Amino acid sequence: MKVITPYLLAGALLNAGLATADVVVGEEADTVVGKMTGGWLGFLLGGAAGGPIGAFALGGLGGWSGGEIQESADMGGAAYRVRRDDGSELVVRSPNKKWDEGDHVRVSGRRLVEAESPDNPEGLAKITSSIGKSDME
Repeated sequence: MKVITPYLLAGALLNAGLATADVVVGEEADTVVGKMTGGWLGFLLGGAAGGPIGAFALGGLGGWSGGEIQESADMGGAAYRVRRDDGSELVVRSPNKKWDEGDHVRVSGRRLVEAESPDNPEGLAKITSSIGKSDME
């Protein structure tokens, strides 16, 4: 019984994680940098030219145009719409890794990481080896 216990425990833990994993449902353009830069520049120029009203007006216009310019120049990053296990959806930036629709992920801070699954033999080996060592001691 001691030999099979780590494998049963690892299987239960891995399946529980997959059941509560978040799912990527779509990809969106990420133009936050262009919007921030355009908004900041518009705010400064509008404030210099038209006072407080000009600052807010040109800040909003600059933010919108900065995002559009970044998107039209194809310099936008990738942001992914993720459906959480409670049914809510959120958009998470992921500049370093590409995700496909239907991928099981976990939101860690402000980034996406791969959710542990039984299809990942390295994760299963890592968990079972650590559980097996604790049983042997």
